[in-house]
Amino acid sequence: MLSKFKQLLFFGLILLAAITFYSSNKNDNLKKPSNIIVQSSLIKYISIVVDKPITIEHYFQFLDSIVNKYDSVTSYKLSEHLLVRANSWIIDTLKNTDYYIMKARDSFIYNQKKMIVIPKGTYITIPDSTTAIKLLNSFKKTTIDINIPEFKLRIYEDLIKLYEFPIRVGRNENKYLKMAGRVLDLKTKTGSGFIVRHVRNPSYYNPVNGTIDIL
Repeated sequence: MLSKFKQLLFFGLILLAAITFYSSNKNDNLKKPSNIIVQSSLIKYISIVVDKPITIEHYFQFLDSIVNKYDSVTSYKLSEHLLVRANSWIIDTLKNTDYYIMKARDSFIYNQKKMIVIPKGTYITIPDSTTAIKLLNSFKKTTIDINIPEFKLRIYEDLIKLYEFPIRVGRNENKYLKMAGRVLDLKTKTGSGFIVRHVRNPSYYNPVNGTIDIL
């Protein structure tokens, strides 16, 4: 009798193991979005595979599409600024499209909007909540320093220099500008301030004659 009970128990354990294995495989075989990588049993971060090259022309649209798709997944407010800060290589790539950097390399592209800034096959990581909080705190410690004599713009976090870019600055002259309707001092004004907004697709006007420049 005891031997029979042991056999039933043995076969029962085998059946239980088989059911567990089947259920586990069935869940694993559920179709998951191909552009999401799940780390361990909890989502630590999301890694998106870029399936086509993104040009400067479509850069903001692409970032917007990621924010709109994944903002509901994150426990924090996802933004393009967090995406770029979490994927610092994007800034490095954008920096290398600069006119002066390309000129130094004997490279010139007439229409910079057609330049690829996010190559196909690269990964864009959406940070987990812990990383996002750290990045948001780092924003508060970030400053922009413009050195007029050096024609340089530098970005710092605390006292650590993150980036350096060549820039144009004002000129040491007074000139009549039609847009202002008077003579203005063209020197770059010095002082401290804050970025209150940014314009993605601004209109470029020639300040001398007031005509719009089509890029």
